[in-house]
Amino acid sequence: MSLTRNPSYAIIRQLDLFAAKPEPSPTPAASASKLAKRGKTRSTDEAMRVLEDARAELIATARDEAAALARAHGTVHSRMVRAALEVKGLVHPDEKEFWIGAVFRDSRFEWTGERYSYSDAARNVHERTVKVWRLKGGAK
Repeated sequence: MSLTRNPSYAIIRQLDLFAAKPEPSPTPAASASKLAKRGKTRSTDEAMRVLEDARAELIATARDEAAALARAHGTVHSRMVRAALEVKGLVHPDEKEFWIGAVFRDSRFEWTGERYSYSDAARNVHERTVKVWRLKGGAK
């Protein structure tokens, strides 16, 4: 009897096909972008660095917009920045803005300690809160 016709072999082979393969553990030298491609970042800071690399131009534009809004209003939050970018056609109304938190990882901004709550029924976004930021003293 050949192995392929042996029922025990077939069951063992099926179990082997569905067995979870161990993920290779990232080495300390693994770059953040390689980890992000695998969906594996070790910290929020690392994830933000990956986003800053992947969307550098958009984030730089959004940072400048956030600084302008903070100068005009005293404070700024991510929803204000998103709205301004949408008006300028840089963000589509249905686009997810998971990258926008990276905008405030800049030495020009400091958290006020306040939060802003919002929801957006049109985009099916339930209530969320975001931090409110201001420019650090003397930042332009």
